[in-house]
Amino acid sequence: SHADRYTRHTDRHTSHADRYTRHTDRHTSHTDRYTSHTDRYTSHTDRYTSHTDRHTSHTDRHTSHADRYTSHTDRHTSHADRYTSHTDRHTSHADRYTSHTDRHTSH
Repeated sequence: SHADRYTRHTDRHTSHADRYTRHTDRHTSHTDRYTSHTDRYTSHTDRYTSHTDRHTSHTDRHTSHADRYTSHTDRHTSHADRYTSHTDRHTSHADRYTSHTDRHTSH
């Protein structure tokens, strides 16, 4: 009868709709899992970046200290070099004077 055919037709549509809903639910569940995975990964990356930034800032501070120390040491070295050269000149004068005096003494 017409009513029976219509019922079978409707049942087929309902069964398709149910299968489609199950399929969609599976996709949604996969997407949810993927999103949660991505969120965890992002949170790890953010923590790692913040950790790295802290290390970089720490290293920069150390480098800046080291640079200042080097410049300080360079200044000391330059002073020491000037002092040595000054002393060498005095020593050379003293040697010349001694040699001059020795010559006079021997005469």
